[in-house]
Amino acid sequence: MTIFTSLGMLTAIYMLDRNTLASSQFYGTGLKGLIPALIYSWLQTSLSEEILFRGFIGKRLSSKFGFGIGNCAQALLFGVVHAVLLYSSAGFLNSAVVMLLTGLVGWSIGILNEKLSGGSIIPGWVLHGLTNLISSIFMMYQWM
Repeated sequence: MTIFTSLGMLTAIYMLDRNTLASSQFYGTGLKGLIPALIYSWLQTSLSEEILFRGFIGKRLSSKFGFGIGNCAQALLFGVVHAVLLYSSAGFLNSAVVMLLTGLVGWSIGILNEKLSGGSIIPGWVLHGLTNLISSIFMMYQWM
């Protein structure tokens, strides 16, 4: 699952203009961007998104409609939010690809959390945080 998530993230990074990504704020900062990147990666985005999408939306919809529908719905919302945020700078096609990739990642994290981790959002948070941190490091050292 980590490989799948990382491949999706790397595809998005190379497909989009680096300035459209949230992690572009760390472009060229090198090591001095590490502490801000850690805060961004683990708290600002990953923790808040995992609490909202998998912890709140996913669990509520799963309890009402069953896990399959609830997980698909939270993943779709996760993908749509990411696509909408990129639409004005990335265009329709790139936004659609981002929606698909982030939706699949959200769906996978939903399975990881609920079916493989007893309902805990911690594994999804760790995976999401690592993905965001890798993206930030790519920006910090201008590897894209």
